[in-house]
Amino acid sequence: MSAEPIGAKARERRAHAAAVREWARRDERLRRISMLAGLIALAAAVGLALAALL
Repeated sequence: MSAEPIGAKARERRAHAAAVREWARRDERLRRISMLAGLIALAAAVGLALAALL
């Protein structure tokens, strides 16, 4: 059995869970930004292709 108090373990678990949630939130934000950048690049490529045809 650990000499560490139960309350300290619970605090550590909550802190870890909060850190995991924060990481997931940042990952989601980066994924959305990446998707938006891809869509902008696609729109630019389509625009250039249309301009080249005209």
